[in-house]
Amino acid sequence: MYLLHTIGSFFIDVWLCSVTWGSYLILFSLFITLLSCIIILRMRIITSVSIVLIASFVTKVLFYIIGICWAHIYYTTYLTHPHAVHNPIIVIGSLALLYALLEIIIFTIIAKKYRLKLLFLSIITLLSNIISAMIVYNLPIR
Repeated sequence: MYLLHTIGSFFIDVWLCSVTWGSYLILFSLFITLLSCIIILRMRIITSVSIVLIASFVTKVLFYIIGICWAHIYYTTYLTHPHAVHNPIIVIGSLALLYALLEIIIFTIIAKKYRLKLLFLSIITLLSNIISAMIVYNLPIR
């Protein structure tokens, strides 16, 4: 039970990070992925903008819905039991990896209809989310 509580509180921390600092992570990741698709993969601008925007939007909406459901389930235990305060770099890094995983799933679904370089797009998505997490962690706004 303690392990489940720890995992639940960690995911609530990640979801709260996505609601607050995640907006910066979304913007940086979107910009880096878009530039990488245009420069490295040599995709057309319209195609890359539409694919990256669709994948990013669907990922963020899906993550917010999952987070709201998870927070609703663990709301009482999160408030009543003490939980470990997680290191911000771990929380932001985990958020970036979760975003990258969801975006890769969305790109895989899109690749069934359109011809994409899925391996390179997955690597670019993973790297852009990790770079964005490092940028957000080092922002002086906190």
